[in-house]
Amino acid sequence: MQFNEQQPHINSRQQRKLAYRARNRLLSIHRDAQNLKQRVYDILESHHPDVSSTSSTRIKSFPWLPNKNCGSWYLPPNNELTTYSTEVYFKSSDGHITSNYAFSLKRLNLPLIELLHQVNYCFLVDSSVRKILPDSFSRTIPVWCCVMNRIVQQYRAEFRQLDENNQYDEVGEDEWDTSLYTPASIVSPEEYAEISSLIGSRVELLYSSKAIVNPSWLVSTLNKPLRPMWIVEGQVQSYTNSLQLSSVEDEKYYTIICCNPSNYHEGSSSKNHIHWKNHSGSDETSFGYYYTPGAADDDSEWGRNLSPNLFWSNYTEYPDIQESIKEQQEQRQRNCFYLQLPVAEGKKDKIELERWMPQKRRVLVYGTKGRDRAVAVVLAFVVLACPPTYPLKLKETFAGFDIDTISQQQQGEADNIYHHSDLHLDLVDVLLDKNGRETFLHWMHNQASLPQEPFADKESLRIVLQLVTQYRENAETTRSTMQKLNRFFMSSSMYRHI
Repeated sequence: MQFNEQQPHINSRQQRKLAYRARNRLLSIHRDAQNLKQRVYDILESHHPDVSSTSSTRIKSFPWLPNKNCGSWYLPPNNELTTYSTEVYFKSSDGHITSNYAFSLKRLNLPLIELLHQVNYCFLVDSSVRKILPDSFSRTIPVWCCVMNRIVQQYRAEFRQLDENNQYDEVGEDEWDTSLYTPASIVSPEEYAEISSLIGSRVELLYSSKAIVNPSWLVSTLNKPLRPMWIVEGQVQSYTNSLQLSSVEDEKYYTIICCNPSNYHEGSSSKNHIHWKNHSGSDETSFGYYYTPGAADDDSEWGRNLSPNLFWSNYTEYPDIQESIKEQQEQRQRNCFYLQLPVAEGKKDKIELERWMPQKRRVLVYGTKGRDRAVAVVLAFVVLACPPTYPLKLKETFAGFDIDTISQQQQGEADNIYHHSDLHLDLVDVLLDKNGRETFLHWMHNQASLPQEPFADKESLRIVLQLVTQYRENAETTRSTMQKLNRFFMSSSMYRHI
């Protein structure tokens, strides 16, 4: 990546504007990603100077994971760094003070717990333009670890009362750590006390929501408490609630090693960590770029739909990335598979479709309006047709539902079908009528012989979403769509007497 750009003499505001350009952002990402792995290993070894060669080798075997979105830019795909496909998403806004240090029921990150059960440790990568530790690292992950540790303690206590063999006594209550751990350089003792006071309510929210659809699995998998540690600016951070430095030597924990690959300009303000870099790493010449720590942050605003995978697969081939973004976007479109599976589009390729469909799954929902709409259809169907328990299965009465009874009109000709849906046109007309929802919900209550109460509310929809993600981890939907489902199930006139 060779760019001959001369350092202009401008003020800090103009610097930030130039640094915002894709060219400077991508060069900054490339710089931070270089030798990331070795830099972190060196920091850990300096933190533990007496570490044995065996322990050093073991540390180098820990898997590396990106925190979704920003972190993905710093771990090139098909690289030895990225050895596991587990998706992790700790959202910074959940840890914002304005969010009151929220615990997300949509982002439980249970696959990460399953991975830690296998490997004990992992490196997690994320960054921020404005802060040396993103809120996802300094607050969201600490709250998540503490809440998960406490919910497991609560489940263990319940199971212990029912268990005559005491199989849940592997770790004594005195040894089970439920403390909150936060980085001392970021979270003050006053803020630490405030967050700690909210943990109990977050545990109660998780417990009452039943978002953990299989508590016994969680208890058996999380058989050691979770604990985070942080590496930033070449240092291992200490804990707010202790003078102890965080460590990878403690085998009593499943440890998440949070790494920020960026370097922040010493003495600069929190709003302007930007500084000039030339390509050789020296500041003495005039050719280079504006280095921005956390350059991958808010990529939706500067990336023009460029993805991390596309960037890393092409960055050596294009002399000017900014001008090649359009070509790369076209290449990404050519590489997309029909239904996101390697099945030929427009062909009834049943054999290939069955081969690439996940085993033991019999349903394929394909929404022409995108994944968000498809997930919404699945959630609505599960609410109506399945008990809210894991594993999902149809209600016993569902097989007897007669959809033709929705319409009181005489069905039309056998070939009078709406597209290829096997639904008669007059039935579709009834459902699409302005009173179609009322007609459908009345029919559902009659078929299921249920009282006229809403089939779902906000909390039950969250539970259903968690159930669905047990089968399809990337079954995500937007907040707007969840609100539409709420309105569909709860705002019917038939429920106004409740």
